[in-house]
Amino acid sequence: MTEKTISNAIATNPRIKELLGSKGLNPVIYMQNLDASKSHFIETYDKAKALANRHNLKDDDLTAALQGALLHDIGKVFIPPEILNKPSELTPDEKAVVDLHTELGAEILKTTDLSAKTIEAVRLHHTSFDDVQKAKNLPAQIVSVADSYSALKEDRPYKPKMDDVMAKQTMQKDKELNQQLVEEAF
Repeated sequence: MTEKTISNAIATNPRIKELLGSKGLNPVIYMQNLDASKSHFIETYDKAKALANRHNLKDDDLTAALQGALLHDIGKVFIPPEILNKPSELTPDEKAVVDLHTELGAEILKTTDLSAKTIEAVRLHHTSFDDVQKAKNLPAQIVSVADSYSALKEDRPYKPKMDDVMAKQTMQKDKELNQQLVEEAF
């Protein structure tokens, strides 16, 4: 995704400014947030592809899972780096800003020709597995598990990477995740 595409999204989708304004933010684009996450996007894509293949996803569902995996954190382009890369626990206000990335990502993608299924996979990837929409959306569930797996297996400013045992134990406690997919991820 290019800066021009994101700028166009800001210009054509007023919901982006509304969402940012609700947290006291301006629509500033931090492309470095995406550059720093390239390996995370690739790892998430690889895990999503493996899970999608295991479930024999086809056509629109396969496309949504794979595109969703590559684009799931696109909304982080609007999160100030000092919050996104904070080496300690986030305050409740900072967490609310970071949590906004799923809605922001969906709003960016609404200005493209991507499918509604892909956009929903991005929007829902951090919602609870009990969410009715997510429960019906296997691509979103796959993106959710793949993202969690990738994030736990890599170093982050606020935590060291985990081995498979610790990552699996952490994911087994996570109510956002489809536990069958968690088991299949390892």
